[in-house]
Parts: sequence; C-alpha cells; structure tokens
Amino acid sequence: MNNAELTALKTEMLERLYDADFNLRYHDSLGRRYGKLDLSDRVILAVAAVIVFVCAGSWPVPQYPKLWSTIAGAVSLLSTTVIPLFKWNKLIPRIESERLRWIQLKNDYENLWNDAKATGDWDEAKKELNKLRKKDVAAEKSGGIIPEHKGLLAKCQQEVIIYYEERNRQDDQSQPSQAA
Repeated sequence: MNNAELTALKTEMLERLYDADFNLRYHDSLGRRYGKLDLSDRVILAVAAVIVFVCAGSWPVPQYPKLWSTIAGAVSLLSTTVIPLFKWNKLIPRIESERLRWIQLKNDYENLWNDAKATGDWDEAKKELNKLRKKDVAAEKSGGIIPEHKGLLAKCQQEVIIYYEERNRQDDQSQPSQAA
C-alpha cells in the first residue's frame, strides 16, 4: 500500500469513527430528551388526576355542580387521546435501538483503529473496514424516520469535534518525537 492509499485509509477510518460517535451521541441525547418529555407528561397527568380526585370530594362548588366531573373528563381525555398522539412511546424504543446500533459500530471502528495503529497491519485494517462499511450503511438505512433537531445535531457535532481534538492532542504529546 503506497503512502497516498495509507493516508486515505486512515482518513476514512477516522471519519467513520467520528460519524459513528456523532450518531451515538445524537441518538443518546434524543432518547434522553424524549424520555424526559414522556415522564413529565405522565407526572403532570397523574398529579392532575390526584388533584381532581381530592378536590372533587373535599371542595364542592355549589354554583357549578358538574365542575369536577368536567375537569376529570378533560384530564381523562388528555391522558387517553391527546398524549398518545405524540407517539413518544413508539419513538423512544426506536431511538434506543438506533443508539445501541451506533454504540456497536463506534466500538468496532474504535477497535479497528486501535488494532491497526498497534500492529501496523493496514492491509488487514482495509479488509475489516470494508466489512464495517456494510454494517454502517445498514445502520444508516434502518434508522427510519427519527426527528431531526438542528440544535441537538450542532451540539453533538461540537462535542465530537472537541473530544477528538483533545484526544489527538494527547496522542501527539504521548508519542516520542521522530525528529531525532
């Protein structure tokens, strides 16, 4: 393998590692975001139901005899009709599945990179990279429709850039100088 091919191989390996790490971070953040939304909705509805139940028995409103039953009906309507329209209960498992897929892919790229650096066997690394490309393409195709949050995308991209810049800086400092 000539110098240009080796450089191209190393560049592709690192780019795929960065992409996998980015996708992992994005799906992790997205899963946490929707998990918090789902939990907060459930807590709010539970608290509302308890308040309606307690107030209906202890705080009658003579002018509006059907007030509490109307409020109870509204809370029930929200919990059974409106909240399921958000489909977070279906979205969260899909996001988690994608996150797990990207964890595996990131670990595979990380191991490939570390093994190739340690052994210097870049021809074997090229073969393994070809196998990983197929998994990478399959992971990207299987994602389906997952919401895109531009702010979260930018945040995760910045995290990856900062992480690998720092890591590369540490790697450069730990390697002995070759200018001897």
